Amino acid sequence: MKLIQAPKELRIKRDDLASILLQGREELPLESCGLMVGKRDGVSCLCDHILPTENIDKSPRSFTIAPEELLEGYRHADRIGMELVGIYHSHPARPAPSQVDIGFMKWGAPVWLIVSSLNWEYAAFRLDGERPTKVDVTLL
Repeated sequence: MKLIQAPKELRIKRDDLASILLQGREELPLESCGLMVGKRDGVSCLCDHILPTENIDKSPRSFTIAPEELLEGYRHADRIGMELVGIYHSHPARPAPSQVDIGFMKWGAPVWLIVSSLNWEYAAFRLDGERPTKVDVTLL
C-alpha cells in the first residue's frame, strides 16, 4: 500500500490565482468557491487549472459546492489524467479555515486555498489529524 504524503506546498499559476481573486470580487457579497485540478508531486500539489463553481448556499458566510458539480470536477480530472488537488473559497474574514471548513477538509481535497474578501490576502491549508496546517503557496 502506497502512503500519500500530506502536501506542504501548493504551486499555482499567477493567472489562476488572479482568476480566483476576480471571482471573489465579482461574487461579493457572497462567498465564492471552486476546485483546483492538477497533480501531486511528492509533497507538492501543482494546480494545472481551476474550475469555478457556484456557491449554492448563496451566503456571505458559508459556501457549498453542489454534489453534482463536485462529482463532475472529479470526473473531469480523471478524464484528463489528473486529480482534484484542492478547493478554494473566499471568507469575509482573515484567510484561515473556519470550524465548518475543518470538518469538510476531512473529506478529501488535499489543499484548501482561502481568500479573505476583506483585504484579498490568501493562504493554503491541509489537515494534519484534526488541525489545519499552513501550506506554502508558490506562484508560477
